[in-house]
Amino acid sequence: MNYIFLSPEFPDNYKIFVEKLRENGVNVLGIGECPYQELDVRLKSYMTEYYWVKEINYEEIFKAVAYFSFRYGKIDFLESINTYWKDTLEKVRVDFNIANKVYDSSNNTNEVICYDGLIDYDGNIVFEFESNYKKSPKELTSADIKESVKRKCIDAIRKRNIKSSFFHIEMDNDYNIISIEENYDIGFIFDIYNYAYDIDIYKAYADMIVKKEIDFYKKDIYDVLLLERENDNYKYTNDDIKDKYRDYLCMVLEGNKDYFIFRSKDKKIFSSIKKDLGETI
Repeated sequence: MNYIFLSPEFPDNYKIFVEKLRENGVNVLGIGECPYQELDVRLKSYMTEYYWVKEINYEEIFKAVAYFSFRYGKIDFLESINTYWKDTLEKVRVDFNIANKVYDSSNNTNEVICYDGLIDYDGNIVFEFESNYKKSPKELTSADIKESVKRKCIDAIRKRNIKSSFFHIEMDNDYNIISIEENYDIGFIFDIYNYAYDIDIYKAYADMIVKKEIDFYKKDIYDVLLLERENDNYKYTNDDIKDKYRDYLCMVLEGNKDYFIFRSKDKKIFSSIKKDLGETI
C-alpha cells in the first residue's frame, strides 16, 4: 500500500501517524516544504522517500505524486490531516484516480457543537467524540450528544461517501449541521482524544487504514477541557496553574499563545480552572 502524507512534519505530533502506518507495513511517502535535512530523524526513518517542494500548491503536488506513481506504482492514499490543503488534494486525487472525500466548507460561527470521529472503509464509526467548541479564544469541553443527533450526523457523512477518514461536524445550538470537515483546526486534537479515553488514536487510524480490527474503544472515560490564553498580566502564571492543577493537567503548549489540556472524572473542577486561567491582575 502506497500512502502519501503531505507536510508530515507539522505539527510535530503528526509524525506519530507516519510511525504507526509504517509499523503496519504501509509504504509511507512524504511531500513537504521543509528541507529533508531539517526533518526530525525519527520521521525520516519512518518514510520510504520524501519529495521536497518549494511551495505547496497544485502544480508542485501534481509533480510529486506523478513521480511517486512512476516509482512505486498506484497511490492508494494522498492525505494531509491538516485541512488547509483539502481543496488542492481533492483536485490531485481526481487526476490520479485516488479515492476522494468531499466535505462542506468551514464556517465562521464562533461557538459550535461538534460530533467527530473516525470512519472505516465500510462506513462504520470506529471512534466518536462529542464536544462544545469555542474557536476564539479556543475553548473545548467534552459533551454528550443525543443518539438521534448522532444518527443525523452519520447519515450526512454517508451521503457524502466519506470513508477511511477522520471527520469533524459542526452544528449550531439547534443541532443544525453547518459544516463537515476532516478535522478540527486544532493540531493537537488527537492528543485530546487520547486523554479523553486513554487510547492511541494514532495507532487506531493506522490500523483502520490496513483494515485491522480496532479494539481500544473507551477503555476509560474522562471529561476533557482545552483552554487558550494570550500572554498577558494574569494573576496566575503558567507554573502556578501547573502546580495547582497538576492532578488534572495533561499537556501545556507554550508560545505566542498558551494552550492547556486538562482531564477529570468530574467536570465541576473545570469551572475553577477556567476562572483561574482567565483572571488578570
